[in-house]
Amino acid sequence: MVESYSKFAKYYDSLMGEPKDKVALINGWIKKSNPKATSVLEIACGTGAILKLMEKQYAISGLDLSKEMLSIAKKKIKKGNFYHQDMTSFSLNKKFDIILCIYDSINHLLKFAEWTKVFKNSSKHLNENGLFIFDINTLAKFDKLGNTSNDFIQQLGKDLIVDKTSKIGKDKLKFHTRIFENQKDNNYKLFEEKVVEVTFEKDKIINAIEQYFKVLLIFDPKRKSPSKNSERLYFVCKLR
Repeated sequence: MVESYSKFAKYYDSLMGEPKDKVALINGWIKKSNPKATSVLEIACGTGAILKLMEKQYAISGLDLSKEMLSIAKKKIKKGNFYHQDMTSFSLNKKFDIILCIYDSINHLLKFAEWTKVFKNSSKHLNENGLFIFDINTLAKFDKLGNTSNDFIQQLGKDLIVDKTSKIGKDKLKFHTRIFENQKDNNYKLFEEKVVEVTFEKDKIINAIEQYFKVLLIFDPKRKSPSKNSERLYFVCKLR
């Protein structure tokens, strides 16, 4: 699993795409709700793609459980601070104006108690008027992807990436990524990564987060209010 995850990190940015639209949304909410913010921490920061687009405006920090992801992030952002820690239990002995958790990273936590740990721990690491901004994949997204029987295939140079999703019950979705890495003899070496995500009803999430934050905004990527068909939701929360 370690070796395959190392390979996955190599392809992560190509698979996830350019995050300019996400960063534009985030920056808009920051300017509206905490215009004096100067520091940003991204938990589960991956390869630092989002932080890279914010480094000219803020003092940048990131944390992740993957050493491979952090290695890539450090190469992108020379002046950032990066930490190899768990987003449910991180302890940095410093506070920030903004904490981000994007790319449905919180969906990777399979128990709701772990979600609440993220909310509580993030509140402890925010300055006064600090914002916690996160996004989730919704039940509507799980229904859509879970009913897709076809593989999704991408070609990156001479390598092939094959993704397949399958639903596990009502609220869980399994992502199975297969990487066929081209070798010098034109044979392929297979690496696999399986990830399970879980999601919860919006009201349950709001009730938990309001113990520590005031929920300012909930929007989909098109800046529309949530509906039963929303596949992704962003939560903008202000420290109480």
